[in-house]
Amino acid sequence: MHPVAFVVDFVIIVLASIVTGTVYHIVVFDKYDDLFQYAGIGFITALIFVLVTHARGLYQSQELINANRQIRHIVGLWTITFFFLTAVAFSLKLADVYSRGSAAAFFLVGFTALATGRFAWQYALRAALEQGLFVRRRILAICEEGAPSALACIAELQRYGHTPVSTLTVAGTAIDEDGLQSLVKQAAAVARNFHVDEIVVSMSLNRLALVGQIVEGLRALPLPVRFAVDATTAELILRPAQRLGRTFAFQVQRHPLSFSERVIKRTLDITVALTALIVLSPSMLITAIAIKIDTPGPILFRQLRYGVNGKRFRILKFRSMSVMEDGAHVQQARRGDARVTKVGRIIRERSIDELPQLLNVLRGEMSIVGPRPHAVAHDDQYEELILRYAMRRFLKPGLTGWAQVNGSRGETPTLESMMTRLHYDLWYIDNWSLWLEITIIFRTFISVLNPKDVY
Repeated sequence: MHPVAFVVDFVIIVLASIVTGTVYHIVVFDKYDDLFQYAGIGFITALIFVLVTHARGLYQSQELINANRQIRHIVGLWTITFFFLTAVAFSLKLADVYSRGSAAAFFLVGFTALATGRFAWQYALRAALEQGLFVRRRILAICEEGAPSALACIAELQRYGHTPVSTLTVAGTAIDEDGLQSLVKQAAAVARNFHVDEIVVSMSLNRLALVGQIVEGLRALPLPVRFAVDATTAELILRPAQRLGRTFAFQVQRHPLSFSERVIKRTLDITVALTALIVLSPSMLITAIAIKIDTPGPILFRQLRYGVNGKRFRILKFRSMSVMEDGAHVQQARRGDARVTKVGRIIRERSIDELPQLLNVLRGEMSIVGPRPHAVAHDDQYEELILRYAMRRFLKPGLTGWAQVNGSRGETPTLESMMTRLHYDLWYIDNWSLWLEITIIFRTFISVLNPKDVY
């Protein structure tokens, strides 16, 4: 663990609570309450956040050096922390002690400060590595001869603060006893002469038998040994596994959600949809009136879409175009599309046109999070072109999704752009969790405030 990062996060959160609470009450009420109240709230919030973050291993230097990955985790951790504290406050009837406005300000300022801190850590750690300020671990690399993956592995080791002092290469897919003994002797000599801290074995997946031989031979050396693999292999071996006698079966494609997972997801859907409808009902009423005044035609647009397991339903949207296409030929909206009305352009920019789908969620046809449903005509077309396309229907379609918060939204003008979206959708299905669900909801809220690729 990097103890300084632990302390810095703690201080940031406590200060954010004190500053936002004080400033909010001065601006709104022209006074401020007891600073110890804000400090106490910040202390509890910070304690929960840093302990959970530490438990997930996010204070390791190799994690702190990747700001984007850190922020993806912080989104979920910070949101979960606030949900937990809000639930506790309501259960203990403490909600009236701390104003909602002050809490909202604390949430936003705290997250912004933590995210900014992660970029500062990334910059500082990379600068320190480049200047040699960290004690670098001396590595002996054992790689397969001529493999590009081995070179990439060595480059990554150097990037993250290791110094490969020597590289031993092995040819072929197996090694005899004499060859193994020779390799171990060479490794021992290098380790002794260069004071090696660790041995890293980098081989492709089709040489696992060779890896086993090498690792067994290296047991003669009193050094830690790691097996380095590429991202694709790591994704496989980190998946859940079931032991079948002496065989291990890795889950490469998960079963649709279990009963308990479906209950959790449905409960979240109903809670979020009802809350959103209550909070956003004035905005939806104003939007409906504006659409009626702007152009003739219905307020809502209904179009056939495929739902879970291919069951069709009619999706609801605020009408944003002068046409209402639904059938075998549906043209995707494009940038500067003349079919979009004046009001339609405004509501599409902030995704307000999607709000009626909250009713689809309550009716059980959609979920808050899931693969975005496309027009039936487009689904039929892509299902013929992309082998695994129909797997998107393992789960209910969503108002938002993993693809959308990762930038794959709007028009899909090429087959490659749709394949990218499919990759995100299938990853979401394979890796579903409540944590991921809440993270996507929060990131959707952020993206609505800063819209891109919406027209």
